[in-house]
Amino acid sequence: MSEGALAYSEALSGALWDSAFALPDFAWSYRGTDLRRGAVCEAYFALRDDLTLQAAFAGQGEAPRQRTPFLNAAIARLVRGRGTCAAPPAFARQRGWLRAGGAGLSHLWKRAQVRQGGRSASGGPILIQVRHPKALRTLAPLLELLKGRFRFGLSAMSPAERAPLEAALQTRDWPAEAAPLGRYALPGLAGPALWAEPRLQREFDLHLAELSACRPKILILVEGNSRLDSLAASAARSVGVPVLCLQHGWPPRLHAGFRQFELSAFLAWGEGFARLLLPMNPGLRTISVGNALLASTRTQPQSEGQLPTFFLQSVCHGITSKAFEGFLQLIEATAQRRPVAVRSHPSYLPSDAVRRRLSALPGLRWRDVPVPLSDVLAEARVTIAIHSTTIHESVAAGVLPLVLNVDGLPPLQPDVVAAGAGVEAQTLEAGVALVERACSDERWLRGFAPKLAAFRDEFFVAGGAEAAKLGADAILREAGLV
Repeated sequence: MSEGALAYSEALSGALWDSAFALPDFAWSYRGTDLRRGAVCEAYFALRDDLTLQAAFAGQGEAPRQRTPFLNAAIARLVRGRGTCAAPPAFARQRGWLRAGGAGLSHLWKRAQVRQGGRSASGGPILIQVRHPKALRTLAPLLELLKGRFRFGLSAMSPAERAPLEAALQTRDWPAEAAPLGRYALPGLAGPALWAEPRLQREFDLHLAELSACRPKILILVEGNSRLDSLAASAARSVGVPVLCLQHGWPPRLHAGFRQFELSAFLAWGEGFARLLLPMNPGLRTISVGNALLASTRTQPQSEGQLPTFFLQSVCHGITSKAFEGFLQLIEATAQRRPVAVRSHPSYLPSDAVRRRLSALPGLRWRDVPVPLSDVLAEARVTIAIHSTTIHESVAAGVLPLVLNVDGLPPLQPDVVAAGAGVEAQTLEAGVALVERACSDERWLRGFAPKLAAFRDEFFVAGGAEAAKLGADAILREAGLV
């Protein structure tokens, strides 16, 4: 992500929320529930990588018209003062509502003829929603303590989205079903901001059907920043079911998906992360439970057998081609001097070309899943990443992280470098020198131990079995099951 792309992402978050709240509450109402947050999350992830809009934001072109008046209003806010995409006049907005409403009603009429397939879900006191198999690793330590008391819900996901999750759940013998749509097959009354968003209404109905079939005491979300997470939370709140969200990772900088959480409580890794959420989530209740994927931490580096460990991602939102190539070159330069370990991000697996390129290096060891993160960190001398959550998890494990920042971006949130619990390299040469020093200068490396421990105490209340128990106890307590 360049500095301009970062500014665009932050401005987009603000423009979407400002535009959403500029509309009256009834405009976002469906079956008496406000679906505004689901619409904002959907719009943010749909538009954050839009190069045309990024160019318009930079004053280098005109922003294209969007499909709804809400999005057009948000884009007008985004590019205001740059001479592009002025807000449409009142009459144009009204015609936009009419066109969107006609399309939405047509779609809803067709949907009213359809019934969701699948068996009826049996009841379970704890209903869990996940969107990617990687989240199952976060949940696994907690669920070992909740045996027989939970069920995974998959109703609002498409068959293609469900398939990898169902396969992963079957390997662990964890129960999951998609509920029939039942009495929610007929559409409810929607506010005008939702007329062109029939998918949001349908997915909300599917979540309602699932809650009706399972009758849970509580709903558990993981990460919580997606459209489906927002709709699941809205549906649960509408029928009086408490909603907890378990921290799964952490973005380099908070964006639209981390604002205005509608939760009974957020289960954070520690007080530091909870504190960062509060300005964008006034009144949010947080409970610090730790990170169960991290084993007990070590207080000083151990030299024997440990390797510089690279946490590989890919070109994506937040990582430019320049940054990714620089990262690959740092791996190559280090591997020419000593053995290295590389772990792929589960959501950004390396291409065949990248894997072949790195696998040809002497002494390179892949440390991919199913190797536990705690084992990878225990065997690391120093960790290297661009903006992975493992930067913060590395600190919690007592391992010095090196942040490669060739794009000159502002510090990560929270800032491990400013806290003295990490180092940053802005060039390939600086990165090579810092990795070499971490591998050869024991006294220098040990000097970071007090700052690593202080950061861990602020941002990670516990790890391993202790964190799993804190998380499981919080879930049972909030569900009224203890």
